[in-house]
Amino acid sequence: MTGIESKSNSWKILNSWHIVLSLLFMVFFMGVLIPGLVVKKRKWIIIGIVLAAPIVFFMSVITNPANKDTFLANIGVVLFLISWATSIVYSIAIRKEYLFLLAEKGNDYSGYRNKYSKKKQEKKIVEQHDGLWQEVLQLKQMIITQIADNNAFDASIISDINPLVDKYVNQTKQLIARDKKLRKLVNKQSITEIDDLIIELKTKLTETTNRSLETEYQLTIDKYQKHRQVYREVSEQIEMNRLRLNSTVMSLKDIKLNLIKFEGIVSDEIRKNFIEDFHQKSNELTIYLDQLKDVYDDFG
Repeated sequence: MTGIESKSNSWKILNSWHIVLSLLFMVFFMGVLIPGLVVKKRKWIIIGIVLAAPIVFFMSVITNPANKDTFLANIGVVLFLISWATSIVYSIAIRKEYLFLLAEKGNDYSGYRNKYSKKKQEKKIVEQHDGLWQEVLQLKQMIITQIADNNAFDASIISDINPLVDKYVNQTKQLIARDKKLRKLVNKQSITEIDDLIIELKTKLTETTNRSLETEYQLTIDKYQKHRQVYREVSEQIEMNRLRLNSTVMSLKDIKLNLIKFEGIVSDEIRKNFIEDFHQKSNELTIYLDQLKDVYDDFG
C-alpha cells in the first residue's frame, strides 16, 4: 500500500501536531498557516494570515492605556476570541486532507527526521575520511623520516620502499574518492523507496486494462528491479571499500613496523622478500580499484 493507507495511527497522531498550535495563546493562527506552508496549499496560507490579523489589532488596542474599557477594546477582544476559535475548528477540519497531502508528497515529520539523520551520517563519514587521510599522511612522513634517519637502510632499499609508500598513499586517496562517489549515489534514494515504487507500479499494472500502459508499467518495473540489484551491489562495494581502506592503513603501519624489524639487517634475500610482499599487496589493491570502477560505472 502507498499513500495515507500505508501510514500507522502513530504517524497520523505525530503529524497532527498543528492542532496543538491552534490551542496556544497568540500563535493559534500557525495551526493553519504552517500546514499550508508545509504542503504548499495557498488557501490555508491565506486563511492563516487572515486569522493572524485580529492578534495585531488586539495587541495594538490593549497596549494603549487610552483604550482601556472602551468599545474598541471590547471589539478587539471579541475578534481575537473568534479568530482563536476559528483556528481550532479549522485546524481540525483540515487534518484529514493535510495528512493525505503529507503522505502523497512524503513531506512529513519522519521525512525531515530522516533527512536530518542522513545529513548527520554524511557529516560523520566526511570526518572519518578526513581523519583517515591525515593518518595516512602522518604514516608516510614517519616512514620517510625513519628511513632517512637510519644509516642501516642502503639506497636500494630506500628506492624500493619510497615508491611503494607513495603508491599506497595514492591508492588510499582513490579509495576515499571512490567511497564518496558511491555513497553519493546510494544516498540519492534508499532501497525502501525503490521497493515502494516497485509495489506501487505493480499495483497499477494489475489495475489497468490498457495494453500500452501495461507494457510501460512492466518495462519500468523491470528497470527499477535491475536498479535495486545494482544498488545492493554498490552497497556491498561500499563495505568492501571500507575494509580495503582499513587494510591499506594497516599495510602502511606494517611497513613502518617492518622497517624497525629489519633495521641493521642487510641480507639481500630478506630485502627481496620484504619488497616482493608489498609489491604483491599493492598490485592486489590496484586490481580491486579497477573492479570497483566497473561497478560504479554500471550503476551510474
